[in-house]
Amino acid sequence: MEMLNLEALQCDSAETEGCLTEGQIRTAHAIYSGVRDEEGRVLSPGVMPGGEAEDEWLFWVVGTPGTPPATELMGTGNIQNLYHRKPNYQVDQFDLVRDREELARETSSIDVPEGSFEGFRNRGGKLIVYQGWNDFPIRPQSMLDYMARAEELGGIMDDFARVYMVPGMLHCAGGPGAWVADYVGPMVDWVEEGQAPEEIIGAHTGVSRWFEALAVMGASWTMALPEVGREGNGVRRFTRPICPYPKVAKYEGPGDVREAESFICTEDQG
Repeated sequence: MEMLNLEALQCDSAETEGCLTEGQIRTAHAIYSGVRDEEGRVLSPGVMPGGEAEDEWLFWVVGTPGTPPATELMGTGNIQNLYHRKPNYQVDQFDLVRDREELARETSSIDVPEGSFEGFRNRGGKLIVYQGWNDFPIRPQSMLDYMARAEELGGIMDDFARVYMVPGMLHCAGGPGAWVADYVGPMVDWVEEGQAPEEIIGAHTGVSRWFEALAVMGASWTMALPEVGREGNGVRRFTRPICPYPKVAKYEGPGDVREAESFICTEDQG
């Protein structure tokens, strides 16, 4: 990923801590860049930077002492039992680029096929999709590509669909962004009152760590909404507008940077 200068973190001959080895830098490049085929086409998008300090990375990528990361545990089992149906299959023989057709065939029953939403639209359906930009297992670019393809097949979707990309949100919850939001209320207003949603106000609860955030989400989304400016777990609470994609929140000032009212949704990212 061009925005990251990982080589600046490489250890010199005297360093052993607080830096990355050459092999670790290669691994990091693979994580951020994703997987491409022989012609450079993206098969699996890379991970967006920004959520590395949260414990979701410990769960999915790094692991903890005595516990491998979930990608290793789940990936090994899936490759052996789902893709190849050979429990003793040596995972290091698997090559995503070479074996992608077999992979697509074996996962077709659990994958989401591409298609338009014409039937859904014609029945009067409304759709709100939200996802964190720092979601690790479900890459945000995959979802955006899926929605773009649906629009190619079925036409412009603004009359019945909205996509909200949440900066700094991890997989379903948590992260440094304003990840708590009410998506049900805007859906009700759209369906029952014909009022299409624009920006939705998101909040950071003071909880960033993924497992803690999942616990908060499971208890009550509405009870998690913070009072702006209060401290929680050493993290300053704040609100932000979550904008319909491709718009982003931009500070207009001169108000408090912790308050959503100080921001506007715009496609101008300059």
